Amino acid sequence: MTSVVIVIPARNEGPEFGANLVRFADYFAPFRLSYDLSFVIVDDASTDGTLRMSREFARYRRNVTVISHDRRYGLGRALRSAFLRVCSKYTILLDGSVTYGAAAAMELLETLENTGADVAVASPYMRGAHRPKTPFVRGMTAHLTNRILSFTVRGRCASFTCILRAFRTEFLKGLQFTCDGAAAVPELMIAAIRAGGRIVELPTRRDWKMAALSAAFAAHPQFVIPQEGLH
Repeated sequence: MTSVVIVIPARNEGPEFGANLVRFADYFAPFRLSYDLSFVIVDDASTDGTLRMSREFARYRRNVTVISHDRRYGLGRALRSAFLRVCSKYTILLDGSVTYGAAAAMELLETLENTGADVAVASPYMRGAHRPKTPFVRGMTAHLTNRILSFTVRGRCASFTCILRAFRTEFLKGLQFTCDGAAAVPELMIAAIRAGGRIVELPTRRDWKMAALSAAFAAHPQFVIPQEGLH
């Protein structure tokens, strides 16, 4: 059985966070004979119910570890906190808002297994890729940032700022990144390139969106965390 850890750094993710975690876990349930799946959730001093929902999610599952920061340290520090707990064959990174759903993570995982690559990246910036809607200025800034970073590495990658990635854990453990904030996400990708890792990019697709899963699960109350865990 292949061991896989899903790392989710989270801060103030809102009331849908708990339900999204349940949907994600349930997607992988039919594959439990093939994958030994576990979660590491790092709450970076949230001021809403994110930590409570994370602990509620863990209460009913033995394969969930919740790490709580006593103050806000930033995304990079949250990732390093999680990586210290990871000892699986593969590691998948998700954003706390779960922009893309479990189908995306599964395709990245299968890509690593089928190609022997060190990193599989979900890329919104490849030709033909689906990009989630963002405010205009934010979207243009992200697009320009990724274009510049791609140029600096001679086009080896198109996407640096999307956190949705899968790593061969042994390779991931050897990467060095020092930024505590959001810049850790592109820094980690640049570290993988400098380390000579084999990187495969998959263009993001509309059917990867977590929103596409919501309707499918809306009629199934067993997939929803009990409401007392959300207060």
